[in-house]
Amino acid sequence: METQKYYGSKKIIAVVDLDKKTPGGNDMVQLSLEDSTEEVMPKMRFECLVSEEPQDLTAMQTILKARVGAFLFGTMNEFGIKMGEANSMSDAMMDLVNAGYNKSRDILYKVEDFDNISLIDINEILLNEQHKNSNSNYGVAPTGSGTGTEDKG
Repeated sequence: METQKYYGSKKIIAVVDLDKKTPGGNDMVQLSLEDSTEEVMPKMRFECLVSEEPQDLTAMQTILKARVGAFLFGTMNEFGIKMGEANSMSDAMMDLVNAGYNKSRDILYKVEDFDNISLIDINEILLNEQHKNSNSNYGVAPTGSGTGTEDKG
């Protein structure tokens, strides 16, 4: 007998691997949930947060913060970030997140529940807008590197 899986408090009915990839090339999945909703997310998020018991949002956030925090810590190690630089790296990341959020919200001003949009969706919105207005430069690379970080070689 197969064990029931949950995403948060909702039972997972089905999981479908998508042809879509994250900007970094990681797999994406679509979950069909017991309340007839669907969620599209990176497979990394799914594998991190799927459980055999229902979880509340606090538990999910705790798991996600630990995993993402460890990943970001490892990335800072790879760049040799020094203790005196760590806070400014965190600030730079949040500046990019907030700038992307604000620009994409301005593009799609009619979306009501914008706080639940993923960074992947924000990146796609900005890339689509940049493609439509090829003369403008939002400064967002396909990998989501954000404003001012593109290689000007």
